[in-house]
Amino acid sequence: VCNLRCTGCYYFAEGMDAAAPSDDLDEMDTFIARERDRGTNFVTVVGGEPSLALEPLKKLHEAFRINVATNGQIPIPRDGFEGLPIGVSVWGNRETDRQLRGGGKIDVFERALANYSGDERAFWYYTVAPGHANEVEGVVDRCVANGNRVLFNFYSDVESRGGDLDYRQGFDTVREAIDR
Repeated sequence: VCNLRCTGCYYFAEGMDAAAPSDDLDEMDTFIARERDRGTNFVTVVGGEPSLALEPLKKLHEAFRINVATNGQIPIPRDGFEGLPIGVSVWGNRETDRQLRGGGKIDVFERALANYSGDERAFWYYTVAPGHANEVEGVVDRCVANGNRVLFNFYSDVESRGGDLDYRQGFDTVREAIDR
């Protein structure tokens, strides 16, 4: 839950995960009713994998304006989720993304590109690392050629990998690449 408590905004992180495993969606209905009573009108679904909890996701989509973040490995169907903004994460080109998110084995970016090709709901959350400015143009070109838009985020190296991922070296070169 966001500690800022902006009017009508709810950063949704744990409620869906708590409700999703239940076969009985009463808990989700209670959550939605409580949030609507509180004045919530926008929900962001992050964490876990929302494509694995389609029933709770659909309930949220019907109750609020929502945005969802996914790794893109399992597509969220179009039917019943029309107009749902879907942020698909990418952390660099195929090799970088495979190393950072695919355990060095899974080509997460390629699979997500295939799953959201031409999907007008999808946009890419591109998390750019400081030492990877040279990848920006190619990644953006792939996403745009896929029929999607791109938003940027900056890698914070929370796992202390260091080297070309170390945020302390700054993002000037990355910002220049994004501006181009």
